[in-house]
Amino acid sequence: MRHAWELQEPPIALLESAHPGKLPRAMSWAEVEPRGVVLSVVKRAEDAGDGGDDALVVRLYEPHGVATRARLRLPAVGRTIEADFAPGEIKTFRVPVDAARPVVEVNLIEDEVTAR
Repeated sequence: MRHAWELQEPPIALLESAHPGKLPRAMSWAEVEPRGVVLSVVKRAEDAGDGGDDALVVRLYEPHGVATRARLRLPAVGRTIEADFAPGEIKTFRVPVDAARPVVEVNLIEDEVTAR
């Protein structure tokens, strides 16, 4: 499953020269355990910067039909999320960059609209 996803959505490599900054030369932006849970979205919250707090939206799903507990680490923002997944479940979280603010599970999946 993971290999198929990687083939379908290959990463884009960007060359960047060295420059000063607080991040290490190499790091992972996201780590998911167990590997059976798939991280499908990491993006900036659309209302961030419009008076809203800086936050990320992350979406994970369990594709193997097995209930599991997952841990998502986001080292770049210093946050960790733990969640229980039912078989085939999709979960979306709003993750404030400010560690003092709580991570909140949200429903941001668009429902299919059927024309009548």
